Amino acid sequence: MHWLHIAANDTHTWYGVHAKRGLDAIEEHGILPNRTGVLVHDCWAPYWRLDDSIHALCNAHLLRELLHLTETTSQSWPQAMSDFLLTADKLRVAARDQQIVFSDNDVRAFRTVYDNIVSEGELLNPEIANAKGGRAK
Repeated sequence: MHWLHIAANDTHTWYGVHAKRGLDAIEEHGILPNRTGVLVHDCWAPYWRLDDSIHALCNAHLLRELLHLTETTSQSWPQAMSDFLLTADKLRVAARDQQIVFSDNDVRAFRTVYDNIVSEGELLNPEIANAKGGRAK
């Protein structure tokens, strides 16, 4: 059994096959450790070990996780975050189509809404330590 690893940008897609799935494979392939730009990913732990990276989480993966939380908890913040992300994306597309750049005030307003939703989620789901002293899932 081998793993298929993929890295892509706007114009190219690279595929590599490796017996391992984690950081060993990432380092042997040499693509991600030598890339430039933002590393957009699904929050898989080995990606976070690429310390020199600017990380961004994939919204498709976030929306999937938020849907799961909406369906399995009685909390309202996951749906609020999903609605916010989808609305922000629609506004981004409309602004781009009209060649409008968001002002600093616009960005602050987005950030305020985002931070308020995150704060609600954190309040309802405080971080707890696991038995080994590390962060629990």
